Amino acid sequence: MSDLKTCFEAAGLRNVSTVLQTGNVVFESSIRPDSLKKLIEKKLTNQFHYSAKVQVILADDLAEIVRKYPFNEADNNFQHYVIFLENNLSDSLVPEMELDTSVEEVKAGKEVVYWKVFKGMTLKSPFAKLLVKTKYKEFNTTRSINTLKKLI
Repeated sequence: MSDLKTCFEAAGLRNVSTVLQTGNVVFESSIRPDSLKKLIEKKLTNQFHYSAKVQVILADDLAEIVRKYPFNEADNNFQHYVIFLENNLSDSLVPEMELDTSVEEVKAGKEVVYWKVFKGMTLKSPFAKLLVKTKYKEFNTTRSINTLKKLI
């Protein structure tokens, strides 16, 4: 995580901090998000020698996404996630299948999908298996609602 922070600072970003071991980075910049995405992906690719893909989300937008989480977070039998998507995939992902609501529920948001899944089923549920299909796999990243609250 310290190498990640150093890479972002070398890109000219200010007040850089990493959050836990999640790969999430919080920083300040006056650069537009679409330009930031390209800059960060290039820097990460050069620094760490892999084809980096990132998503840049403004702090206010992230706060709004978390505020709109539609499921009861107090239900400790479930894990609570937000899936960040690109290419308007949230519109096609949610209606693609019917789910057993005793195992999981999903709801589309703006460029995200909210996901509540029974503990232990995060990799095995029907929706989890859908997420790794080629159509979606390269264009999503999943974060727990708790991690997102720490980012805010």
